[in-house]
Amino acid sequence: MGLFGRLGPPRPPLPLTIAAPSPSIWNQAAFRREGGDPTRLYVVGHSAGGLFAALLGLEPRHLVKAGVPPGSVRGFAMLSGPYDLARLISSSDSALAAKVRESVTEREIERYSPERHVRSGLPPMLLLVGGDEEPFMIAEQRSMAAALRQLGGDVTAAEIPGASHMALVMDLSRPGNQALSELLAFIDRHP
Repeated sequence: MGLFGRLGPPRPPLPLTIAAPSPSIWNQAAFRREGGDPTRLYVVGHSAGGLFAALLGLEPRHLVKAGVPPGSVRGFAMLSGPYDLARLISSSDSALAAKVRESVTEREIERYSPERHVRSGLPPMLLLVGGDEEPFMIAEQRSMAAALRQLGGDVTAAEIPGASHMALVMDLSRPGNQALSELLAFIDRHP
């Protein structure tokens, strides 16, 4: 299950996106028909989709509302995700900061900042970021990983040398891609 999104206008606001996931994301029969094992799911998101994946990992009730059986998601992988919207607004370039500021209220900044909701007992999480990303994105990944580790979370974090924000996801199909190797190793460790 992949999540891709964007932070910025136009609405709908984040609450509609997260609080009401489409039931169409989960169809056990179709998943089985394609040879998938519906008891071994991994949620993967890039950029704003990484934020959404983190929120789903922190609040699994949203997956349950979409019909995903509890316990079937074995791990969550976030590629270049923002994890604290207030920090993102204060440390990113002015254009991105303005887009985020226009998209969320003060209350939503708190509610949709995954790092602010980290607690013990979370499912395994993989956090990847490109080594050629803007410094604030690398700081986002490091801060979220530290918060998860501080509470004993099962977290794997890696910076992928030479990868930009978009290359991190766009190059996943290239042979020998380090981000793909990290993702597959994460899945192997969490069967």
